[in-house]
Amino acid sequence: MATVTTIDPRTSIIQVSIIPDFLSEMNEVIGDLKNKYKMEEINYPETYQQV
Repeated sequence: MATVTTIDPRTSIIQVSIIPDFLSEMNEVIGDLKNKYKMEEINYPETYQQV
């Protein structure tokens, strides 16, 4: 379905890699998480380097 990788634990940046077949389901999951937590999409690796 997806893998989650910690990019920077100090700033709580994670990378979510989603299998294309599950994109719709993951959009729903991420949408629900956005209702509970402050989340925003960033351009990686342009903005941050993995620690």
